[in-house]
Parts: sequence; C-alpha cells; structure tokens
Amino acid sequence: MKEKLVWVEWMKFLAMFFVVWGHCFPETMSDFVYAFNVPVFFVIAGFLAHKAESNKVFYRKLLKTLLAPYLLLGYIKGFGAICKGGVETVLAILGGFHSIGDTQGCSNLWFVYSLIVIKILHNLVGYSAKKMWVMLLVSVVCGAVVFGSVEMPKWAVSDAVLAMPFYAVGYLLACSCREAVLGLVERMVRKRVVVLMSVVVMLIVLFLIGRANGQVGMYKGYYGNSIVLFLLGGMLGSVIVFMISAMLSKVKRKFVSVVAAGNIVILVFHRELLHSPLKMIVGSELLPVYKDMLSAVLSLAVLFCFVPICWLLIKYVPIVVGCRKV
Repeated sequence: MKEKLVWVEWMKFLAMFFVVWGHCFPETMSDFVYAFNVPVFFVIAGFLAHKAESNKVFYRKLLKTLLAPYLLLGYIKGFGAICKGGVETVLAILGGFHSIGDTQGCSNLWFVYSLIVIKILHNLVGYSAKKMWVMLLVSVVCGAVVFGSVEMPKWAVSDAVLAMPFYAVGYLLACSCREAVLGLVERMVRKRVVVLMSVVVMLIVLFLIGRANGQVGMYKGYYGNSIVLFLLGGMLGSVIVFMISAMLSKVKRKFVSVVAAGNIVILVFHRELLHSPLKMIVGSELLPVYKDMLSAVLSLAVLFCFVPICWLLIKYVPIVVGCRKV
C-alpha cells in the first residue's frame, strides 16, 4: 500500500507548494492558483477516508491527527495576540473563525477545522456512497443558493459547505473505483509524454477558468463569480495535480514524504519565511510575470526550508504533526 500511495505524497507536496505560492499573491497567477490549491487537499482527504472500527476509535484518531495539532498550533500562532489580552482570539480559535474583524483567529488553520467538521458529519451520516451523493448535492445547492446571496463570515463551519463537494468526490472515487485509480497511476507512468501534453492543455483551460471566475476565497465562503466555475476549477486542478503526481509516483524522495507529513506546520508558519524576501520581490521594478516567477521559486525554497523542521517535529514532537510518520 505504501508503494501505491507515493503519488498521494506528491499530491500533498504539490498542493502545499500552490498554497504557499498563493499566499505570495502572484499578480498574473492568483486566480489560477486559488482555483484549486485548497480543493485538492479535500479531494485527497476524501479519497483516504475510511470507516473506523468504532466511534471511539474514530474520535480518538480525530483527536490525535487533527484536533490536537489544530489547537496546539493555533494557540502557538495566536500566542502574541492572546498575551496582549486577546481573549477573543482564544474564542475565535475554538470556534473556528479565521478572524473576527481585527481579532486574530485560526487563520490558515481554517482548513483543518473545516476538515474536522466534514469528518464528523461523514461519520454521523455513515460511510455509504448513496449518502455521500446526497451530501454532495446538498452542499452544492446550499453553496449556490445561500453563499451566492449572503455575505458569509470567515468561519470554518460554513467554509466546510464549499469544501464538501471535493471531499465527496474523493470519497466516491475511493468507494467505486479505487483499484481503477491505482491502475491509472501505473498507466500514466508508462505514458508520460501523452500525459504531459494533456496536462499542458488542461493547465491552459484551468487558467481561463480562473480568469473567468475571479479569485476564490474559500476561507470566507466565497466561490468567485460562479459556483459552476468554482467546482470545475477545483476538480480540474485536482486532476492536473493527480496526473503530475502519477508521473512522479516512481520517484521516491524523502523530502516529499516529510513535507506531506508536516504540511500542517508549513500551513501555519510559511508566511513568516515568505515575508521579507517577498517584500523585496514585490518592491522591485520587474515586470509582473517575472515577479511571479521569482515568487514561485521562493515558495519552493520555503518548502525545502521546512524539511529539516518538519523532520525534527515528526521524530521528536509527533503530536504537532498529528502523529504522522514518514
């Protein structure tokens, strides 16, 4: 199984790169990046989801892998605000608010909170493909009707509605055609040229979808100009990341596994490393396209800077990364 899931680690690595690059707010590529950089994580989570032996096992695993890291990292990140008398920050993190006005909340960890909500809902509803189809349809309709007419708060619980369709698709793929997906990975390895040409075409389509839909802001319940384009962009981007990862599935690298296991730490603290060099890039007189290329290189460099940090945490403080192993 470990052999077959190397491509999943590459997907997590690539998705985290696009999250970091998205927070550089590249002038020419933001709409493209935000079209899929978060949805792909929910697709992966859905694909890897499985029924626990009992509710006790489920909640114990949820506590260890998601809730404990969320609270620990959330309060470390918000420590400064809390020390200044920010009781509101404590409550905002507990409630899953990205921020409330000027009050700091869980910030980038909204993704983890939304995933916790989705996993609990999934466990309560049951691990049935039919029920997951219902959850998918309800979330799409709710997103289209409610989110399209009401300005949503920056709240991870409501954000989970927009994330649910991607999680559902991942889970339904695992339920109905897991072996087919694994077989497809093997075929893509053998036909890299054809796959690469297809990826190039799909990247162009995805770029156009991003431009048409505008910049997505899932952390504030905003899907852009059209929920159809939002869903198409998220799924197409996930397919592209999957195809690239499939081509790399025979390339085993320790740093990929470390980043995949420690992505929650990178999610929380990458902006601290981005800030100073990004300020220099933005303040330069280069053309926007060259600034975006430099910010992409910077984003990749930041990922590599986190490799030794994540490795140490995985080995000596595993609770911080949800007890994930390399």
